[in-house]
Amino acid sequence: LLALIELVFVMNFWTRRTGPLSSLLFVFTTSTRCCQSFQLSSSNRLFRSMSTRVGERSKDLSSYEVDTDADAEQRLADAGLPVKVNGEKDEVPILHSTLPHFQQLGSTDYDQLLSSVGLTNSVHQVTNLPKDHVISNRDVYCNRELRMSAIRSVGFDMDHTLAQYIQPAFDLLGFEGAKEKLVKVLGYPEAVMDFKYDHTYWIRGLIIDKERGNFIKIDRHKYVRVAYHGFTPISSLTRKHLYSREFNKVPSFTEKSYVNMDTLFQHVDAHLFAHLVELKDNGEYDVLDAKTYEEMYTDVRACVDLCHRDGVIKDIVAQRPEDFIRYDKDLVPMLKNFRNDGVKLFFTDKL
Repeated sequence: LLALIELVFVMNFWTRRTGPLSSLLFVFTTSTRCCQSFQLSSSNRLFRSMSTRVGERSKDLSSYEVDTDADAEQRLADAGLPVKVNGEKDEVPILHSTLPHFQQLGSTDYDQLLSSVGLTNSVHQVTNLPKDHVISNRDVYCNRELRMSAIRSVGFDMDHTLAQYIQPAFDLLGFEGAKEKLVKVLGYPEAVMDFKYDHTYWIRGLIIDKERGNFIKIDRHKYVRVAYHGFTPISSLTRKHLYSREFNKVPSFTEKSYVNMDTLFQHVDAHLFAHLVELKDNGEYDVLDAKTYEEMYTDVRACVDLCHRDGVIKDIVAQRPEDFIRYDKDLVPMLKNFRNDGVKLFFTDKL
């Protein structure tokens, strides 16, 4: 209404100044601009109204509503990847391979995918990838340039670095010794002695939830992608309820109830703990019913640590080192070369 009154006022003024024809042209131009302005204003009001409704709804959203495919993450995590360590093929699944059809994927699937998008023989870096990922102990991984001539001292960790332990032979020493201590010292059921060790079940980077008896895998955004209770996969809905119960809340996983599996030594702890979780859930043992998952993990950690201190592991390795430590003919020459170049060396087991 105000725009119309202003238009009439301006038209009368313009008619007295320039004549009727110019006034008509001015009215037509001004009317067109007013209509366009009205349409834009209406669109903005509609957009703001829609944004308000979306914003109100987002307050009630949870992470499992955003993630529509409940099983995709689990299928991806269960796929075993063939890995070669120094030319020897080994299966290293993320937790455990339960979907063998994923392992049957080959180059044909990628060829069909490239063909469907018109990229046949065009993406060589994809089509020519090797089937097996070869890992060598001579590889050096570095994320920046490093001038070794400026380095005055070099330190080496002992376990799994200078001393390259043979798995699963080395792990079995701690696993079997811890089982015996759990039964004979802490009074755990005799069924513990029947536990079997599988070192291919685990990788570093997982997190142990001691309080719930769970094993979880998170991404760089600290979102839990895969979760197991003992050896049993946790459903997508339960996983998201446990670890992403509120929208836009990122858990830290730094509380004392979480343990990061950042060393190969912890594979023994994890496998023994997973066995105990299954035994507690599926068996009828008073000693296990009286313990929480966290208490069982504490017992496992204490028994494995005692095996490292009381000679159960080290005495046997010292007697037969060739059975537990991989011989590296280049190790001593490398250390001598450092020393001959004036580099100071130090060794530690706490890096």
